[in-house]
Amino acid sequence: MTYFSIQDLLSQNIETLGFSQSFQAICKKQKLYVLQDIVDLGIQHIAHHKSFTIAWFDELMDFLENRHLLHLLNHTNTTDADC
Repeated sequence: MTYFSIQDLLSQNIETLGFSQSFQAICKKQKLYVLQDIVDLGIQHIAHHKSFTIAWFDELMDFLENRHLLHLLNHTNTTDADC
């Protein structure tokens, strides 16, 4: 098993992390290229953004929960208000 630091994982390209093609397509459309890009959005923005589907959200939650990283979404980015 390969171990990554949290920072290493956050800097990984979405395409290398085992996400589904549909998850990756939404990320690409939203210009989210690494996991840090998603985390930086914050849970509130993600939960209310019309482009993120329930399936996409569930896949993200499963990925983070399986790695005990859900806490990374416990902040909000108040500088980006255009959901």
